[in-house]
Amino acid sequence: MNLKLPLIALGILLLVACSSNLYAQKEVDDAELETILNSDKLIILDFYATWCNPCKRMHPIYSKLANEYRKSVIFLQMDIDKNEFDNKCNITAVPTFLLIKGVKIVKIINGVADIDSFKVAIEKYK
Repeated sequence: MNLKLPLIALGILLLVACSSNLYAQKEVDDAELETILNSDKLIILDFYATWCNPCKRMHPIYSKLANEYRKSVIFLQMDIDKNEFDNKCNITAVPTFLLIKGVKIVKIINGVADIDSFKVAIEKYK
């Protein structure tokens, strides 16, 4: 897929990636996301909304993955109602998960997905 992310967004992910307190998923806003995107690690960015039932169904799966892969993958969450980055990425539905490696979107997972789909993608791109 190799979609380039906006340069402003790249910096946000680096900030969170460098945080030594990042044990599982982290809620980020537009400003933080821009700093983190330059990380060498695989980043999984979860676009969600608090009112979204499929998002609520995905939360335990995403949390489990974040705990299992916390040393090798950066797990981030962004509330689409509080931020604008989803518009830059043309996110039209939630939940949407962007897998980002080396400043490029390498995979997009839309909607409710099983944990094995994520594990296969993580192993491929981490």
